[in-house]
Amino acid sequence: MSETRWYQITPADSWFFGDSRPANAGEDQLDLQSLFPPHPQTVVGSIRAALARRLGWHHGEWDERVKAQLGNGFDDVSPLRFAPPMLAIERETESPGRGLQLLYTPPKHLLGEVKVGSEGTGVPQSVFYPRDWLRPSTKRFITDMGEVHLPLFPEQTDDADPKRLRTADEFYITTVGMQSVLVGDKPNPKELIHRSRLFAIENRIGIDRNPEKRSMYSPGHVRLADGVSLVTGVDGLDDELELPAVFPFGGESRQAVCQRLRQAPTLPQSQPGVCVVLVTPARWEDCWHGARPGGSASGLHESLASTVTTCTIERPTRIGGFDSRTKTSQTLQAYTPAGSVWWLDKPASPPEDGRWLALGERTTLGYGAALLGRNPLG
Repeated sequence: MSETRWYQITPADSWFFGDSRPANAGEDQLDLQSLFPPHPQTVVGSIRAALARRLGWHHGEWDERVKAQLGNGFDDVSPLRFAPPMLAIERETESPGRGLQLLYTPPKHLLGEVKVGSEGTGVPQSVFYPRDWLRPSTKRFITDMGEVHLPLFPEQTDDADPKRLRTADEFYITTVGMQSVLVGDKPNPKELIHRSRLFAIENRIGIDRNPEKRSMYSPGHVRLADGVSLVTGVDGLDDELELPAVFPFGGESRQAVCQRLRQAPTLPQSQPGVCVVLVTPARWEDCWHGARPGGSASGLHESLASTVTTCTIERPTRIGGFDSRTKTSQTLQAYTPAGSVWWLDKPASPPEDGRWLALGERTTLGYGAALLGRNPLG
């Protein structure tokens, strides 16, 4: 078995990743929106199917030879383990040439203003200027969860009107920017990139060729900007097994071009601290949000021997799926969205490798990746 192999995946033309709404054959589908970036299981499923075809599979259940190398089931991927799939962009580096920077959902405790600027590009665009942070309240509030601390906006800030502060919902943050957040510093505005600079949704019209039903559909295809791609890592591949250069990816069997990276991308390093920042959606068996204010942090991860002071989490992300081997849909389940932040009452130590903390279930697929960071106010 080899060490983690990192791959860069780009579209041959455009991609389509259906959202959680039903799309039944023969019915009109006039607003099929594409979900992007795709959830980890979509990327994992496409990669495993491509590898299975390399091993001689074409349709139906896998034989024992394929199962031994790729796992047996929708969630059972042993002996493989997948790194979280991330958007990536090619940017100028300190050394001559261009390098890949991974992109993340900005943490929900980072606040700033959105203005039109150029940030050195010369092209007017939306720019996020970090100004302050959400912070745990010093007093407790009476809620349906009992008396708990809540995350609060700052009452005043040195360089912005607090009423104009917002989270960076339409932006992505680079590895450099995320590292700044983890050490408690405000990232440079150039490290937050508006999604319009990364990809666009193209609405298309299709007509079913069945003359009796004459159904129509309007899928929203994703077209990536130049220099933008997906990057993921696979651990546990047999030395003789390699991903093909081109394989179907996502809905409608759109094609992806795959290239193995010569070196692993730079990843942010966790810091000893009290902030748990979720990088990819996470799910727990008992509750979709892992732990609530005042609860034990062991609900997030068994290594966290502390109490959750408070957290900032948006409404759950609903994730289902489709098993191409058995042609069956998977039940929609609630996941904590990426960018969520929990504050702990005691500092926690990062994993030995300084990188991901695997929270909740399905972590071998890339779900539940989290980073530890310092309190920006401490």
